[in-house]
Amino acid sequence: MKRLIATALFLLVGFYVAWPAWSGYQIREALQARDPKKLGAKVDFDSVRVSLRPVVTQKVSDGFDRYHSQAGPTAGLILGQLKKDVIPKIVETSLVALLTPETIIRIASEAGPLKESFERIMREQMGRTIPGGVANVGGDTSQASNGGQSGMGGMFGRVLGNRAAAGNQPGAAEPKAGEAEPPTQPTKRAYSYANIKSFAPNGPLSFRVGVAKDPATPDADITVEMSFTGGDWRVTGLVPRS
Repeated sequence: MKRLIATALFLLVGFYVAWPAWSGYQIREALQARDPKKLGAKVDFDSVRVSLRPVVTQKVSDGFDRYHSQAGPTAGLILGQLKKDVIPKIVETSLVALLTPETIIRIASEAGPLKESFERIMREQMGRTIPGGVANVGGDTSQASNGGQSGMGGMFGRVLGNRAAAGNQPGAAEPKAGEAEPPTQPTKRAYSYANIKSFAPNGPLSFRVGVAKDPATPDADITVEMSFTGGDWRVTGLVPRS
């Protein structure tokens, strides 16, 4: 009986501790080696997109409202009518563009807080999603003009998010409408257990880990959900700190 109990405890520790820790180690190695293929095997991107959809939707909606407030009366009327159709398309396109192994590696390797990287890439994707006029959102490029400089995409990319919160310093050069903001220079980061700020169970086959980009930061930048799915412990959710 004692042997049976000991075996059961050993298997439980292996399943709930050793195996997830090994998956976390492999994710760390993939990020530091900038290996998209290895990282992709440890992330359930479909599930992560679901977890990020409310955050991205709110961010896009806020940016849309700011753009709406800056538009003229006629454009404002059109935007108000198109909002329900436009926002879901922007959100889905942005989620697909944001959630790739390459983008995650890029964010993890950049200097500065994760929130800055996330919001800057969001603005960048907004400008790319709508490169021309409002009609271009629905696939009609007939009204796109000036290479996106005066179109909805360029303006939307600029108004999306708070500039100060996104890390832009006073006096910094403002990117032109429709242009991507330059990424910060990648740095070689040595992620370790010091980057983990919190841990909590989230069901029988899932748990949440709070992770900070800078180990000296007391609070987590992002909550990572790991679940046992597809025969392995993988990342199934990401929730950035608001």
